[in-house]
Amino acid sequence: MGVSVGLAELEENGQRHLECAQSVSELSVSDFAKLIGESVSHIGLDTQDFLRRFDFRYSPVESEEKEGLVLKILKNLDSRKFSTVGPQRYGIWNSAWEKTSQRFSQDNHSGEALTPDFLDAHPVVRLHREFIRPCVPSFEGNVFSVLRHWLFQQYFSSIQSIYEFGCGSGFNLVALAEMFPNKTLVGLDWAQSSVDLVNKIGAVKALRLTGRKFDFFSPGHDLELETSSAVLTVCALEQIGKEYQPFIDFLCDQKPQVCIHVEPIYELYDEDNLLDYLAMRYHSDRGYLMEFFPYLQKLEADKKIKIIKVKRMYFGSLYHEGYTCVIWKPL
Repeated sequence: MGVSVGLAELEENGQRHLECAQSVSELSVSDFAKLIGESVSHIGLDTQDFLRRFDFRYSPVESEEKEGLVLKILKNLDSRKFSTVGPQRYGIWNSAWEKTSQRFSQDNHSGEALTPDFLDAHPVVRLHREFIRPCVPSFEGNVFSVLRHWLFQQYFSSIQSIYEFGCGSGFNLVALAEMFPNKTLVGLDWAQSSVDLVNKIGAVKALRLTGRKFDFFSPGHDLELETSSAVLTVCALEQIGKEYQPFIDFLCDQKPQVCIHVEPIYELYDEDNLLDYLAMRYHSDRGYLMEFFPYLQKLEADKKIKIIKVKRMYFGSLYHEGYTCVIWKPL
């Protein structure tokens, strides 16, 4: 994720590329601006240039194929195929980041080796509450890369220290370091293998990056954020279900200048829409983040925080939308 799509990649995908040759749509700068709820004038030229590096052509999924996909999702949901989130998954995540660390070493410390396996896992993704078939398999990850680039430019440019909680493989921190080499970056995760990996990345790439242990389920109060700081979570809070309050209260006490969460938000779905309903079923079955956004709204009503932006992108993977942006700051 985060690299342009070249001729070799298009040729490698052969038939898939040919099938998309007559694509009716392509994600443009204007389209991206609508996805994040901004005007084109609020998309910096750097981000616009970054977006143009990718092949964002796609074809709509026709009704017959859509019916088959819906049936597949329903069968998987009814079979209870999906595991639920929670502290019992520590071993799974610790093992996952150990494997990523090995891949990182074997691949000459390539940033691409840090891309989590769950990105671009399906050849069909969601856009505007419809299924689409991208021309290249990295479409989902590339959209996220552009979103990430815009968020970092928009909200982190004047911040000195940035903390990513639930940082996993550290791939977001590497992207941050490439954009802002002089900022202090801290990656926090409950899995020791993630902490070790982040420290390895910082050492081998000579970055201002360190890893530190942190448990969402039991936030340590020995951590003090720097004065000019920002907080980031990306598909990390989803893993704690309804156990978000200790972490949010921790942030309110620490008072960073801005908190950005890129997460699936259950309350923004519409249960009367078929694809939204399927996403709600999936979200609920996995035990993902619940009642988080209403809690932030309550804190705002109590004048404890200010919600800066909430934007559902209407974009996601086969099963749900994981890229809603919730941006706020403590008062």
